[in-house]
Amino acid sequence: MIELLKKRRTRKAAKEMLRHAKHLRNMRGDLMSEEDVSRIETAEQAVRDALRLGVVDRTEEATSALNAVLLQLTPPRRFGSFGENVEIIVVAVVVAMGFRAYFFQPFKIPTGSMEPTLFGIKSEANGHPTLLDGFPLKYAKWIVTGQMTHVIKAKSGGTLNDPYFYGRPPLSHNPSRSRVYVGAQKLSVPCMAQLNFKHGDYVPKGAVIWSGKVTAGDHVFVNKMTWNFRRPRRGEIMVFDTHGIQGIQQGTHYIKRMVGLPNDRVSVNPPYLMIGGEKVDKPEGIRRIAACEPGYYGYQTVQQGILQTSRDYFQLSDDEYFAMGDNTGNSKDSRYWGAVPRDNLVGPACMIYWPISRRWGVPE
Repeated sequence: MIELLKKRRTRKAAKEMLRHAKHLRNMRGDLMSEEDVSRIETAEQAVRDALRLGVVDRTEEATSALNAVLLQLTPPRRFGSFGENVEIIVVAVVVAMGFRAYFFQPFKIPTGSMEPTLFGIKSEANGHPTLLDGFPLKYAKWIVTGQMTHVIKAKSGGTLNDPYFYGRPPLSHNPSRSRVYVGAQKLSVPCMAQLNFKHGDYVPKGAVIWSGKVTAGDHVFVNKMTWNFRRPRRGEIMVFDTHGIQGIQQGTHYIKRMVGLPNDRVSVNPPYLMIGGEKVDKPEGIRRIAACEPGYYGYQTVQQGILQTSRDYFQLSDDEYFAMGDNTGNSKDSRYWGAVPRDNLVGPACMIYWPISRRWGVPE
């Protein structure tokens, strides 16, 4: 039995050394001299011959000889493993960047303009903590559900300064958060959060300004290839660049539903979307909005914008698209600022990949 185990270990070590030698020749063979490559190949053949004969001592001897050749030609380098790991990381980053640039780009939903099809970032005050909200399980919960419990306390005492009260605007870099002040201290809180103190109240040190649960918005993959091979279709969930569109935040991306195609005449006769004066009842994404299915409230006009009444319409040119959020009562879209040029289109949303919820998968 001992002899059999020794034979197996010897064969395993010999095969591993052969794999290492083959990898070395593939990776650095073009940088070696013909003589060095020949030495490796000769030592490899000796190991193969020994394995064929099945003699343990001869196999060990041939394996040691091959190892000596490899060490001589590629001596161990200081921090060699560190350099290899850095190389692997760099290659992985380059591949990921290329994948993002040409194939699929991740995009997160910050607001509720596409609800209930896609959810934005949500906050719930005074959520009841459970065992899963304690350390360290709360991080596992966040990885799966995107939900995290937060407690925001005053680090020092002072008067609460909430310049916009409950209508406070979002931060430019994070549309789900806004800023209030306790004395000179800046605090980031959920945008529409009902704080435990009012504007002008004195907040003692350590007092809880707000506590509750914050749920991450849906994260989707955007297919950047599809529209290179076919035309965009009505009803697709579109991601587009805001650059050059007047009346909209610049330097970012929006996600809306594509309801108007080139040369369409778009209007709204609540709760219906109208194209050329005719009601639109397909595809499914548009139909369920117009039908006011649970969570949807139909297509609506706006008080100040392009489509203020059912008589108003917008005429698209041959390279323009009309974008509207599914939550038309709470969506700043083409009804306010007009068409999206063809050059601004990024691609359709093809999958909700995080967090895990009933919406996970292909959005419609």
